[in-house]
Amino acid sequence: MITNFPNNPAPSKGVSGQRLERILPSTHAQQIFPLCRLLAGAALVLLLLQEVISRSLGIVAPSHYLSPTFLSPAALAAFALFAILSTRAERMRVLRIGLGLEAVRICLHLLAGRDPLNLLLFPGFGLGVATWGFLAHQVLTSAGPRRQRSLDMLAAALAVPFGHLLLWPCILATIPLLPNLQDNMLIRLDAALGFQPAALVGLMFREAPLLHVLHLVIYFQIPLAMYVVAALEERAQRRTGVGLIPACLVAAVIGYGLYVMMPAIGPRPYFGDGFAEAMWHLAALPTETVVNTANPRNAVPSLHMTWALLIYLAARQEGPLAHLGAIAFALGTALATLGLGEHYFIDLVVAVPLVLLVRAICAFGVPLARPQRWVPLGLGVVLLLGWSLIIRQILDPTGIPGLAPLLMLGTVALCFSAERVLLRLERGVQDTQLWRLGAVAGTSD
Repeated sequence: MITNFPNNPAPSKGVSGQRLERILPSTHAQQIFPLCRLLAGAALVLLLLQEVISRSLGIVAPSHYLSPTFLSPAALAAFALFAILSTRAERMRVLRIGLGLEAVRICLHLLAGRDPLNLLLFPGFGLGVATWGFLAHQVLTSAGPRRQRSLDMLAAALAVPFGHLLLWPCILATIPLLPNLQDNMLIRLDAALGFQPAALVGLMFREAPLLHVLHLVIYFQIPLAMYVVAALEERAQRRTGVGLIPACLVAAVIGYGLYVMMPAIGPRPYFGDGFAEAMWHLAALPTETVVNTANPRNAVPSLHMTWALLIYLAARQEGPLAHLGAIAFALGTALATLGLGEHYFIDLVVAVPLVLLVRAICAFGVPLARPQRWVPLGLGVVLLLGWSLIIRQILDPTGIPGLAPLLMLGTVALCFSAERVLLRLERGVQDTQLWRLGAVAGTSD
């Protein structure tokens, strides 16, 4: 999309501008959340198709995840997005209905004798249901700009939960398809740092249970942070690339492909619940490939870290409070992924070139011919391929002391430097440069 920063003049409405609007999402106030309607629709079609295929094959289907506990993080996030962008009257109406639904859910949960901790970790299902229902009602009963606004907001509020429902059955399908794990190489790469970061943070969490619970909340509530920043983007009509929600969905699609390229399960599934002690006291680093038929291959790269970094990159321009909050959330996510035993440190490193690749793909405001866009695009691809060769043990930098940490540091530094160059071009690009994209595409009026 075209991002009109305060120092950029508004584009004139000429023929070239009309052409560009057919290619890039509009920034007009009545058309919020570009691409979300298309992405939510595509995800819904894929969900229905996957449901039919999964049931015919007798494997896990998306409908198996239609539970309040699983959907609560996305539901609470949907309410937060709606609360930021709606009027006070709309917000209070949905809040009253949502709290009523949430009270019923809590009563049923406790009467069923389920763990009360789930209510702390996964609140807000009733608020999300009320939000989705209210927006759907607005779509059916209103007209004109009001209906389009409600439809776009509903699409954005459903895009992430649809994507989540779609992703998990696909991840579980990697278990029988990819029996051999690459965790042994990930452990050796982390050991090249001189210690095991996941073990260190895991032991810290064991000694501080409240810190453990706090990071559990951070880990599970990443949709909430994502939707809050996305709502701030929309309210300011000032986005990074095509917007945070489409970027996070693109990251999920590419991330799944990387899971297939680098199959691994993470420290806790690999070593068990006592992963921190086991890793800290490793007598010898593992060298043999392990066969596992129980756990999904979703370790490298860390999508949680990828999303947290995309949230940070989008929050930079939303004021100091959002910026500092996004930094704290990204750091908390990094600690949570390690301390909960979900990821190795190298998983977080490989997430950084994935972020760069997604940023370059989604920077529609910058012509692809500009080196500030295609260089980050190529750099992200090269770094991801390079790390996949290392993790699959085709290349092995651990035999040279200090090389693996140097490669990790260089990966992070290169990616952040390339992203900063891309950001500066996005903020300073002239409208006349943007119009060229419409001419190159060769669309007719």
